[in-house]
Amino acid sequence: KITFNDKGKISGGGINSYLLEKSRVITRGEGERSFHIFYQLMLPDSLPENTRNLLKLRSPDDFKYLNCSNCYKVESVDDKAEWEATLLAMRTLGFSPDDQDVLFRVVAACLHLGNLEFEGDETSKVKNPEVIDIVADILEIDPVALNHSIIKPKILAGRDLVEKAMTPANAAFSRDALVKALYG
Repeated sequence: KITFNDKGKISGGGINSYLLEKSRVITRGEGERSFHIFYQLMLPDSLPENTRNLLKLRSPDDFKYLNCSNCYKVESVDDKAEWEATLLAMRTLGFSPDDQDVLFRVVAACLHLGNLEFEGDETSKVKNPEVIDIVADILEIDPVALNHSIIKPKILAGRDLVEKAMTPANAAFSRDALVKALYG
């Protein structure tokens, strides 16, 4: 916010910070859409085909975080125009193509992580390990380390780091926390 005096000269300014409601990434009410960027990335012409294939983005129906509310379109929002505005804003702010690529990778990884399912009793196991491979490929990280960090994270016990086996419910909470942190 920039303020001006009566002569048109800048007299002050301030920055307002807004709370990012990260919980909307993983859950929202029936009929509510998630963050617009998720849907914009899946527009037919939003990304080059090789990038779309790398990120494995096809349709909002493919992602649990998006299909849980049954809302993919908002009448008052033109996703194509908003996508162009998003790209223009990134260029205006000096985001390089590499910076943009990283952002799109993180957003895609958040969506794919939402499809990660767990099974087991006291100790969880990833039910669909292909999702781990997709996310690891998108984020360029080790799939074994990613899997391990979700289902058997290390916690500090005294002075030692020890693995803590997660139940499927706890692993799902861990997954959701990771997604909210990534998106944030």
